[in-house]
Amino acid sequence: MASFALIFTSLPLIWINFVGSLIFALLIPYVAIGETLLYFDLQARAETEPVKPARSWKVWRPRRFGRIVRDPVPQAATSG
Repeated sequence: MASFALIFTSLPLIWINFVGSLIFALLIPYVAIGETLLYFDLQARAETEPVKPARSWKVWRPRRFGRIVRDPVPQAATSG
């Protein structure tokens, strides 16, 4: 938002560059800390939650498709 406002100011280019660099320098540590905490949170969550089965995104061949078919019981052979 601030960079959009800096486009339409009448400040010299050096001051616009300085303000943009200052905003960048102040925000980068917070972004890095946020990404680090997110990484550790996801790592801790993966340790506590069970692993979910992988899902197939192929529409024509999902991993679990249709009804479950049990193995047929072998029948005695008849002679005839």
